[in-house]
Amino acid sequence: TIRQNGGPVITRDFEDSRRLGKKLIDIAREMDLPHQISFSNAIGSSNSKTYTQFYDSEVQSIGIPVETMHSYTETVDIRDIDATFALLKNFLSV
Repeated sequence: TIRQNGGPVITRDFEDSRRLGKKLIDIAREMDLPHQISFSNAIGSSNSKTYTQFYDSEVQSIGIPVETMHSYTETVDIRDIDATFALLKNFLSV
């Protein structure tokens, strides 16, 4: 179950790059950052096939847990935003 204050959600679905996903998970563990791993069925935000058919690229979904998404009461936990920022900042600096 995905929960708030559990850190960023790193998906592991059929379109995700195994290399990028493993690297993100390893960095989160090294930084002792809370993170969540979820299998996604690629419904909703997946545009992977669109990009990879035209470009030699890898894709990896990472997100911030949201309660009641697509409603007027969407909520996120600032700690998840901070953890996601820290993870991505570290990932991009490697």
